Amino acid sequence: MSEVRSGRSLIALARELNDRGVPVPRDRQAQLQGRRTGGRRHGRDFDHFRWTSGTLSKVLRSPSLKGHRTHGGQTVRDGAGAPVLIGQPLLSDAEFDALQAVLQTRSNGTRRPRRPTSGEVCPAPAGVRSDWLEQYTLDCYRRATGKEAPATREDLLRDRVRVTVAKGRRGGGPERSRGPEASRLTFTIEGRAPQSG
Repeated sequence: MSEVRSGRSLIALARELNDRGVPVPRDRQAQLQGRRTGGRRHGRDFDHFRWTSGTLSKVLRSPSLKGHRTHGGQTVRDGAGAPVLIGQPLLSDAEFDALQAVLQTRSNGTRRPRRPTSGEVCPAPAGVRSDWLEQYTLDCYRRATGKEAPATREDLLRDRVRVTVAKGRRGGGPERSRGPEASRLTFTIEGRAPQSG
């Protein structure tokens, strides 16, 4: 929780959990039940699943951190309306509420207002996985600024960092799953020359 409050991104925290070999909840449940970890996702088989910012966000927003039984992400309540408990809470109600406030602020409270657009639809929309894009952005930011300390979201917003993703080709072989095609990416810090690939 302290790392979330300090401004570390969920993608950076998810990467750290993966590096430390911490199992995602689905794999941990499989381990506890003596089943094999991993499975099939997006048409591919995995020995184990990896943390993503989405998975971590779901865990951090779950009332199960307060020891509540949940269904569909919501607390299950008994006939009297009290939460059904499944174990010792990891966070108190106050700590959980404080964490939710931080997550809510980071998800929409710190975004800059969008500039008005002409309303035209981009003729060549492009996309890239968010974890790849964040790693690329952080690597470029460290090179451009010479900073060794982990960059926070606030650092990137303050320095007006932008990454442009150019249109790529559809499909592709196994190499597409290894990381982004860096030649499609252009990194800029306001007032500095752009860096490609």
